[in-house]
Amino acid sequence: SCFCNPREAHEKGLVENLVGYARRNYMVPVPEVDSFQELNDLLRRRCLAEAGRRLRGETETIGEMWERERPNLLSLPAHPFPCCRTVSVRPNRLSMVTFQTNRYSVPVEGDATSLLLRAFVDRVEITDGTKVVAVHERCYGREQDVLDVFHYLPLLKQRPGAFDHAKPLKMWTRPAALDRYLARLRERLSHRAATIEFLHVMELCVTHSLGEVAAAVEQAMTLGSLGAGTVAYLLRANRTPREPAAVLASAPSCPPVQDRDLSQYDRFIRR
Repeated sequence: SCFCNPREAHEKGLVENLVGYARRNYMVPVPEVDSFQELNDLLRRRCLAEAGRRLRGETETIGEMWERERPNLLSLPAHPFPCCRTVSVRPNRLSMVTFQTNRYSVPVEGDATSLLLRAFVDRVEITDGTKVVAVHERCYGREQDVLDVFHYLPLLKQRPGAFDHAKPLKMWTRPAALDRYLARLRERLSHRAATIEFLHVMELCVTHSLGEVAAAVEQAMTLGSLGAGTVAYLLRANRTPREPAAVLASAPSCPPVQDRDLSQYDRFIRR
């Protein structure tokens, strides 16, 4: 192989020119899509369509030359390359870290003074060096707050009086069933008690999907039993039952067992 020197990409202009070719042919005019996934699917289809194109002076198509070259290539790495920008960040007193003027929340229970932020094109991942502690959709605005209400749940449980004015809750998009449930709770309980009960239900969203919790809340309101314990019970009851354990007698490694006539033991019965 003939490699170009570091930071001297112009030495292989044909490769660099492919960037311009892709931009002119795939991104002009600018595609109108609703998500990055839709854009990726569109680009993938257009790239695969190149397999049928024949370059000037060649007798084979790009796809045919690729198949001939494929056996000489190394396999892809076991783990994909993290195509992102990595920066070190520090959480402030509001449990937020800043990247490109935007603020992203991290769990209030974290005790790390320095975190690592990885900015992908579609998301932001924040790690403490050993595990991912927060994932957010990347914001391309300026001076915006991107908050996960569940990062602040332990603090809200300690200070339920802040519930109605907490910014993370105001930004939280949730099913209407949860708002109706909170209103029903406040009809039956004091404002503080209803808030605490609702926070217990919010905790269930950490281990269950928001849709599952909303469905269980609807059931609880229909039953007239509004406690968080009822919602937790309904979530367990609504889960798909596990497959029953295999019958040991059907296992091929088990010796056959013959049926016996139990009447032969009648002679031991005292009359």
